[in-house]
Order: sequence, then C-alpha cells, then structure tokens
Amino acid sequence: MLTINGLTAADGVIIPYKADALTVMGVGQLTEAISEVKEFANKELKINGIIITMFDTRTNISKNT
Repeated sequence: MLTINGLTAADGVIIPYKADALTVMGVGQLTEAISEVKEFANKELKINGIIITMFDTRTNISKNT
C-alpha cells in the first residue's frame, strides 16, 4: 500500500537495480505496479531511469546485466 501511495504522489521513478537473480523478479513486480498506478491514479508517472547497484564483476549475472 505504501508503494502505491508513493507512486501516486510521484512525478517519476528511479529504480535501483542490484545485479542478482531475485532483483529481476522484484523489478518485474515494480513495473507492473507502476503500470497499474499509471492506468488508474497517475497518468503522468514515468520511469526516469534504472541505476545498477552493488555490481560485482566476479558474478555471471553482473557480467550479463
């Protein structure tokens, strides 16, 4: 609920993205929530960017990101 309220009040979103497998699922869920908020509550909401955090060149998922 808190995420929906925040997205309803926001103009844009910057998504932090940790380079690991679980984050892939979380970003998918977040983009779904953003789409729903855009449809029903805040048509002006947009994704301003994605920032990759905790990048580790030793892991395969970081290399593929």
